[in-house]
Amino acid sequence: MLLKKTNGKQSHSLTMAWIAFGVVTLWLLLSVFEKIAGLQTRAFDPASSMAYLTPILLNYFGGKWVDALNSSKKSEESK
Repeated sequence: MLLKKTNGKQSHSLTMAWIAFGVVTLWLLLSVFEKIAGLQTRAFDPASSMAYLTPILLNYFGGKWVDALNSSKKSEESK
């Protein structure tokens, strides 16, 4: 099941961005506690989380930028 963009089309990059954001947020929240139900949690590492999030977010926002460029070119061609 993919999330839909504002234009109604399904988007792999939007879905990946939301999942990655959720994973990093969950890691941050779980790292507050040293142990949860006997399981040792790993300390939150901002560098690792940004190394994971950055390419996924660049993919999403790069796609939005390309879509905006293509739509402006189409509108100029139709004039």
